[in-house]
Amino acid sequence: MHVTLSVYTSRGRHEVSVVAHPKIAASLGEYVLLEGVVLEDLSENPSATECLASAYRAVGRELLARVDDLR
Repeated sequence: MHVTLSVYTSRGRHEVSVVAHPKIAASLGEYVLLEGVVLEDLSENPSATECLASAYRAVGRELLARVDDLR
C-alpha cells in the first residue's frame, strides 16, 4: 500500500484526508481512510511543520476512535 496524507483549505478551514492506494498498479481502486477532517488547532497561515503536526494528531484521534468502536 501507498498512503497519501493531504492537508488543504476548504471553505476557509484546514482539513486533512488520508487515502491508501494498492501497491500493485493492476489493482483498481483506492481506500479513503479519512476525508475532510477539520484541523481546528491551526491558524490562518500555518507553517508546514504546524500542518503536519496537526494532521498527525487528527489522524491519531480518528484512528483511536475507530479502534474504540471495535471494542
